[in-house]
Amino acid sequence: MQLNLASEASHTQRLSPAALALIRVVSAGLKAHGLLLFVTGVYFLAMATTIWNRPDAIRVPFAKIVGVILGISVALTVSAVALQRFCHMVAIAKPTRPLAHFTLDLAQALFDARRWATGLPMALALLPFMYVYANFKYNIPVIAPFSWDTTLETWSRALHFGFLPWQWLDPFLSNVAATALLSANYFMWAAVVWGMTVALGFSGRNDETRTRFFLTFMLTWSIGGTLLAILFSSAGPCFWQQLHLPGDPYAGLMDNLRRANAIVPLGVIEEQNTLWQGYSKHMLIAGISAMPSMHNAMALLMALTATQLGRNLAILLWCHCILVFLGSIWLGWHYSVDCYAAFAITSLFWWASKPIAAGWHALSFVKEFDTVLAEIPSQGSASAGPLNLSEDAERQFSWSSASTA
Repeated sequence: MQLNLASEASHTQRLSPAALALIRVVSAGLKAHGLLLFVTGVYFLAMATTIWNRPDAIRVPFAKIVGVILGISVALTVSAVALQRFCHMVAIAKPTRPLAHFTLDLAQALFDARRWATGLPMALALLPFMYVYANFKYNIPVIAPFSWDTTLETWSRALHFGFLPWQWLDPFLSNVAATALLSANYFMWAAVVWGMTVALGFSGRNDETRTRFFLTFMLTWSIGGTLLAILFSSAGPCFWQQLHLPGDPYAGLMDNLRRANAIVPLGVIEEQNTLWQGYSKHMLIAGISAMPSMHNAMALLMALTATQLGRNLAILLWCHCILVFLGSIWLGWHYSVDCYAAFAITSLFWWASKPIAAGWHALSFVKEFDTVLAEIPSQGSASAGPLNLSEDAERQFSWSSASTA
């Protein structure tokens, strides 16, 4: 035993101070993200015991999902950081040598050690998590064929005094401009969610708001977007005719969309046709699931989180949330109850995650990671947090950590 301890001590002494520091950062980071890694592990086990045991299940290649996520994340991150640092240079720094200043500043922002210290453990949790979700999403109609559409339509009509929500919206939104705006905002959703996730994941900070966001994120996708989606398996109003359901209460809505699409290419009709083709031919394009609406769930989560980060960002994301809700109805993607259910479960998980995040950050090994982050040398303007849209001009464009303090 003494010989083994002596051998371990000898190996440790051979490591350089930089290697020891790296080991400490990695170890502390993994421990501090243990809660989220645990959720991913449970989610993975749920997939292994359900989908992997079904001979008729659609298998999603891990490399494909990870490759897509990494590719989009890198492209969005570099673009967003470059734009942010350019705005800071023009509005605040105003250097005499702009190209040299911008190049150095961008490099510092992209390769800041604190960002990577927080981002890599989060990526380790999120990449397999989204792989599991993709497997579930593709297999929802395999596990539970669509059977809830007529019931959800009935509930939506009952909640709106005998009318469908799109009929209430028709006098206000049945024009090309409004439809195009809602369509553009709806398609923007993925980039907004991706941007928010990457920005918080690689923020260089490990605070309660960040943990609360990702815990709510994971619970909403796993319970709402998976369990409830299977229990209430449904396709959505835009697929009513393809499902050969009685009548067609959404014929007028789809006619409105086709007329608008003939004037201004919206992409909505094409996207819906592509999804249905992928479903009917069992292709790996994207799964179909209406209940609950994860578009609305994530839009609300981002708005709630932004309220903790800065007023300007909160205003933008609350507007985005409202437009996503209207677009969900007017573009035929969701029944109104899909949206209301999404708001309910997201609000529930956001509320429940607050004491959990507070208790988690009170643990000694989580505090140790905060200490480790504080010891990492600052790299100029890139070392602070990314989300801050306060009134002050300097903080409007810089990645100052003051907004999340």
